[in-house]
Amino acid sequence: MAERKVEVLEGELVQLKSNFEDKILDFQNQFAFVHEKMDGKFAVVKDMLKKLLEAKPNATTSETKEAIGGQGRRGNPIPFREKLHEYLCAEGERLRQLDKAKISAEKLG
Repeated sequence: MAERKVEVLEGELVQLKSNFEDKILDFQNQFAFVHEKMDGKFAVVKDMLKKLLEAKPNATTSETKEAIGGQGRRGNPIPFREKLHEYLCAEGERLRQLDKAKISAEKLG
């Protein structure tokens, strides 16, 4: 009786091992398939990013030049801070003139 149980258990172990090996092979195949798909998608994304970066430097350079004022620090342009200061001074002068006009209008009214 014990020998029969051992034989049955050995048979079950062989079957479990076979099932396990089949599942491992299925998993490896699925993993390889997903890996190939992802490689393809990454290649597409990489190409798209390359194209975007190739098109972007000119726009970025002009935006940067505009933001810092002309050619940058070494090109002897008017720096961004100076432009901002000029704008704020002009805006302050405009507001002072509006206040004067408002005071004059109140005196007349």
